[in-house]
Parts: sequence; C-alpha cells; structure tokens
Amino acid sequence: MLVIGALTGAAVGFCATLIIKPGYRTQCLLEPKAGADADAITLKLLRPSLVKSVSNELSGDKTFYGSTLDVRGSLTATKVAGGLVRLRCAGPEPLVCERVLGLILDEYTNSLIERHAKEDEGEVRLIRNRISEYRKAAATSEEELNGFIKKYTWLAGPGDRKEGVVIAHEKLERAHADNLREIRKTERELAKAEKEIDKIKSQHEKEDEHVVTEMVKEINPAVLDLNVDLLAMQKALRQYLVDSSEEHPIVKRLRKQIESTERMIAEKPQEIIKHQKVVLNPKHSKLSADLLTAEGEIEKIRVRRSKLQEDIDQYERGERDIPPGDWKRIVKLEKERRKDIERLEALKGRLAAILGREKDRDAVVVDFSILDPPTSEEVLPEKRLIVAVAALVGLFLGAVIPFPGKRTGK
Repeated sequence: MLVIGALTGAAVGFCATLIIKPGYRTQCLLEPKAGADADAITLKLLRPSLVKSVSNELSGDKTFYGSTLDVRGSLTATKVAGGLVRLRCAGPEPLVCERVLGLILDEYTNSLIERHAKEDEGEVRLIRNRISEYRKAAATSEEELNGFIKKYTWLAGPGDRKEGVVIAHEKLERAHADNLREIRKTERELAKAEKEIDKIKSQHEKEDEHVVTEMVKEINPAVLDLNVDLLAMQKALRQYLVDSSEEHPIVKRLRKQIESTERMIAEKPQEIIKHQKVVLNPKHSKLSADLLTAEGEIEKIRVRRSKLQEDIDQYERGERDIPPGDWKRIVKLEKERRKDIERLEALKGRLAAILGREKDRDAVVVDFSILDPPTSEEVLPEKRLIVAVAALVGLFLGAVIPFPGKRTGK
C-alpha cells in the first residue's frame, strides 16, 4: 500500500506540473535621494492604505483582468545592496504586475505631493500674515523716523536713506573727524604754496621783461663838441696868461667857462646807442607763468579750506546735534526698522522658495528616483519539488488509510 500510495502521489504531482501555468515576477530598483532612509521608503511603499487604494483601483477597472490579483500578498519591497530599494510584484501576467508597480509608485508620489501641498498651503498663509505684520511695524517705525528727519533735516543728507539714520549719523561724525584732519593738511599746503610764490615773486622782480640781443654804440657828438670848445678855451687862457695875470677879468671868466665845460663833459655819456635789438626775456616769461599757476593753486587751496572750515563751524555750532532723548529714540526705531526689514526679506525668500517648489513639486518632495524601470521575468514551477511533495503525500496516505479498515474489520 505504501508503494502504491507513493506512485499515485507522484503521478498526481506530475499531472499537476502539466496543468499549472508559469508565473511572472516584475521588479524595479529605486535609489533613495540624499538624506532619505531606504528602510523608511520600504515601509511607506507597503503602507496598508496605499496597498488598499491600489487594490480598489484595480477592482474598479472592469476592462482589466488584474482585479483577480491579491495586491497585498504579491507585493514586496526590500532593501538591497548599495542602499537601493527593490520593489517587486509576483502574478500570473506581466502586464498586471507592471500595472501594480506603476500604481504603487504613482499613489506614493501623489500622497507625498498632497501632504506637502497641504503643509505648504498652511505655511504660505502663515508667512503672508507675518509679512503683513512686519510691513505694518516697519511702516510705523519709518513714519516716526521721517518725523525726526523733518525736525533734523541734516539726517536726510548723508549717505543712502536705506542705510538708516544711525549709520548716517555715524558717517557724519567720521566726516567731521576727517574734515579736521583735512583742514590741518590744507593749512600746511597753503603755507608751503605761499612760501613758494614769494620765492617766485622775488625772482620775477629781479628779471627784466625785455633783454637786448644786439647793440651798436658811437661817441656822443655833444661830448665831441664840448671837447672842441674846451680845447679852444684852454688855448685862449694860455695866450692871456702870457700878457695878463690871474686876476684879469678875462682870465677869470675863461677859467669859469673851462670848469663848467668839464662838468658838462663829465655829466654827459661818452657813448650813445646807435642801434639795438630788444626781445622778451624768456626767464621773465617763465616766471610770470609760474606765478599765475602758483596763484591759481593757492586760490584752490583757500576755497577748499573755506569749505572745510564752513562744515566744521556748522558742526561745532551744534546745528547737527540731537538731544539725548531724541537720539535714544532714533536708535531704537532704527534697530526695530532694520530687524523688521530683515525678517521681511527672510520671509519673502521662504515664500518664493515655496511658490517655486509648486511648479515642480514631485521633483522636490519625492524621496527616491527610479533607477531601473519595471521589468518582468517568467517564473517556471519547480516540477521536481511538486512530484516529490506529491509522492510524500501519497506515501503518507498509503500508510494511514489501511489502518482504519483493519480496525473496522475486527
């Protein structure tokens, strides 16, 4: 009976291998994105609500025979080497398995998108409310600051208004210190320039405006005539002295005339210029030009010194000073205004990032990428295993069935 049962079971198992059709196994590889956990992804892909949603969609598709597939029992997700995730579906038809994997991935992606969309919607609403609050606070501070600017008009002058009143005041104080240093430097430059121009003036006065380049001289005709007259008077005096004494009136008159003529000859130039060529003195011309340049430089220095002195006097007269109470309030308003602006800019950047993410949300929120698309392979039944199992079952039945009969016969 044992042999008959074993042979019968083996025959039944062999017939089963002929009747049973081969199955199919479809799988795809997923690569987690940076920071994503592969184990968490496997759990999310097999989430009961997700599997149920896919089963409902398959059962509702009357034109598709995949409704007969048990999605929960045929679907597996495991972590494999390299940190990848393998999503696998086993079933009777490859199209059914591929459809299941596609639906699982689509449902997973859509659930993430919907969840993040709801979160973003709430965050956008909150950000816009905060932006409105900070804008009102910044506008209030700005309005009060403008009141101080109208009161102290110089606050609107230095630098860019966006820098703030406090920074503008600090710039003004630094500018005052710079003006003090600059005016001392200007005084030194002016003293040096005035010393230089005095030197140029001294040289300019010593030089003649014109110089003679060519000159022809001759003896003075008037001196020649006087010499002739002098010789004649000296000759007459010698003749009179032969017959007359020194006391003679004519002798005295001749001596006076001789002395007068000698004085006239001594007083007159012995030579006169007959012809000469006169040109401008180049040294005098250069010194004149240098003098004009030096005077212009001194004028520029004096104008610059005057402007610096005006700014310094205006600051030191206290026209730009602020009472301590007002200044304390301005500093506080400026800090609040700057903080509100920084918060506004940060919120605007966050809002822009969220709105920009809506355009390509699936690329932002999905925590994996499909490394290999779904591919199917045929899975043949294990014929030897089926025959062996059937033989074992037949052997067991052959051993167990006869005993009740024997007991009944007794």
